[in-house]
Amino acid sequence: MLTQNGINYICQNFGDTDLCCVASGLSWYYTYQNIDYHETGATAQIVSRFTLGIIESLTMTNPARGTFTQAMLNAANGSPVTLQDAKEITYHDEPSEDQWCYTEGPPPPECSDFTDEASCIAIGCYWWSDGTCHDHPEEQPPPPCSGYTNQNACLAAGCYWWPDQTCHDTPYQPPPNCEDYTTQSSCLAAGCYWYNNSCHSLPPTPPPNCADYTNQYACITAGCYWYDNRCHSYPQEEEIDWLPYFAIGILGIVAVALILKQK
Repeated sequence: MLTQNGINYICQNFGDTDLCCVASGLSWYYTYQNIDYHETGATAQIVSRFTLGIIESLTMTNPARGTFTQAMLNAANGSPVTLQDAKEITYHDEPSEDQWCYTEGPPPPECSDFTDEASCIAIGCYWWSDGTCHDHPEEQPPPPCSGYTNQNACLAAGCYWWPDQTCHDTPYQPPPNCEDYTTQSSCLAAGCYWYNNSCHSLPPTPPPNCADYTNQYACITAGCYWYDNRCHSYPQEEEIDWLPYFAIGILGIVAVALILKQK
């Protein structure tokens, strides 16, 4: 059933320039399956197009008043407008009849007046996530820096693009060098090497073997032994001249033999 608010809405938007429902003289076009169909006729015809549910939207061209939807009509009326309501308009679209015209009433409701999502959206407003109705879309908070996956978007959002191709809310800080650590625990925890009372990025180099030295000076400086034109880790054994000992042994044997012969 049409309410007074619904009648006012129809007369104001689908009536003539005097804001009255009329039996002819109006022009509009509606969209069906993405095709625009232009028509002329009466206020009741326009309302019937909506109640049949076959149109997506309807745009008034004479008088020019913009585009309307079935949801907007139903929301203004407070309940769904039916084909019987459209027929009722035909009894009130002539001056000789009880012609319906727009009458000044209370101001149309504002978006903030609606407390349920369906009515809010139906009137063309926006339902926010906090459960309130507004005349503009809810602004979505930007994603956190970690949500950006390309460098341009990351930097445009005021974030920082790191060398590992990820976005962060703080500037990139290169890890410290091993030489920056001053305690053994922090040095070893960072995977570095602690020796000589300092932290190093490379393990200690073992001292070379004596055989690795190829010149006499380096060999002797390292505490090794140089002989036979090579470096050794042990000193050279002294050579013993066995000839004197051998000669003494022979002479001894001869002496013993002569003594025995004399006996």
